[in-house]
Amino acid sequence: MKYTFIFVFILCTAMLVFSMQNTAAVYITFLKWGTDTTLTISVLAAFTGGVITGMLMLMPQIIRKNSKIKALKTKLTQTDPSKPEIYVDK
Repeated sequence: MKYTFIFVFILCTAMLVFSMQNTAAVYITFLKWGTDTTLTISVLAAFTGGVITGMLMLMPQIIRKNSKIKALKTKLTQTDPSKPEIYVDK
């Protein structure tokens, strides 16, 4: 817990320094749309888009694993129904 707090604090400090040093205006275009924004906002938007894309790509695997875990827990409960609390987390 202590190391997590330290890591988050250092990461937030680095992000603050990055945003203070990169205030230059840039013009972003996508297809026929365009807008003026700061470099920090454009980099953070690209990072956020990448994180969301990565999470969406992992969702099928996570759902598959969770359903398999649920099926195995059900199978264990049916194998020895006298002691379900040993096998299944509640």
